Amino acid sequence: MMRSSSSILPRYLVICRLMSGSSLRSIVFVLEHLKDYKAPQTLVEGLELVLEEEAVEFVISIWRQIIFESTAYGEGLHTKIMLDD
Repeated sequence: MMRSSSSILPRYLVICRLMSGSSLRSIVFVLEHLKDYKAPQTLVEGLELVLEEEAVEFVISIWRQIIFESTAYGEGLHTKIMLDD
C-alpha cells in the first residue's frame, strides 16, 4: 500500500521529536519499523533489548502521538511538533 508523503510526514516528525535524545541507530530502527507497517508488538520486541520494561510504554506513547499528529495534520491543524524545526 503506497501512502502519500503528506500522511507519512507526521509520523517521521513525531518519532524524531520523541527520540531526540536517542542514538541514530534507534531512531532509524523505529522509523524503518513504521515505514514497513509492522505490528506494534514487533516494535516492542525489538526495543525490549534496549528499553527493557519501558518498551511497552514507549511504543504506546509513540502510537498515541502518531494518531494525534496524523489526525491533526489531516484536519489542517498544526501542532507544536509540526511547527517546530
